[in-house]
Amino acid sequence: MSRSGTFPRLFLAFATVLAGCSEPTDESLFPLTPGRNWYYQARTVVRDEPHAQRIVIANTVAKDVPGAKLATQRRQMAWDYYFKETERGIFRIGSTDRRENGPRTAEEEVMILPHDVKEGSSWRMTSRLELVESRTFSADDRIVGRYYPVHLTARVAARDESVKVPAGAFAHCVRVDATGETSVRVDRGYGTAPVKVTQQDWYAPGVGLVKSTRLEHSDSTFLRPGTYDQELVSFER
Repeated sequence: MSRSGTFPRLFLAFATVLAGCSEPTDESLFPLTPGRNWYYQARTVVRDEPHAQRIVIANTVAKDVPGAKLATQRRQMAWDYYFKETERGIFRIGSTDRRENGPRTAEEEVMILPHDVKEGSSWRMTSRLELVESRTFSADDRIVGRYYPVHLTARVAARDESVKVPAGAFAHCVRVDATGETSVRVDRGYGTAPVKVTQQDWYAPGVGLVKSTRLEHSDSTFLRPGTYDQELVSFER
């Protein structure tokens, strides 16, 4: 929405594995090996205004600690995101804004992918709204930038899908669907409206995330939907 934050940092995110807790292998769905990097193209539409951007991600550091592996990914040369791999799966655990020379920010551990990717497997994850927006221009009605949290239920929807993106065609992809809903204040605080979030992510063995889509929408007349699409352009093992 991965808007982490969207990704959005959803992606995020967002948001934001077939190997076990051992050394990452070439078949990993979320490679953490230092030296791996990815280049994506993304398109965000907020308030009916499209915005294109490129996203560059590089694995920089990985180390073993008792019972886990810790890893760092650098994004856009501005953000460092921190991950932990355990016997359960891959978790995002914090971030640092390198532009501000700020301290490392810890956060609630968010599972990105479990090691058990059986079709139907599900888990909970936390994201935030970054796309849906007010139909008015009143500052009191703004949604984006206010960091409204939304809890998503993610599940493995498919284990053998084919995906074609600018980087090529990828077979045997795992598709993760995530959905959730939250309420936001609208009409200058006089009312509330539900916002629904739908996200789909495709992971290719040995490559990682190859495609991500996200929709934030509401039936309320006070809100405009927002969308996010991200596709892999190139990568290096």
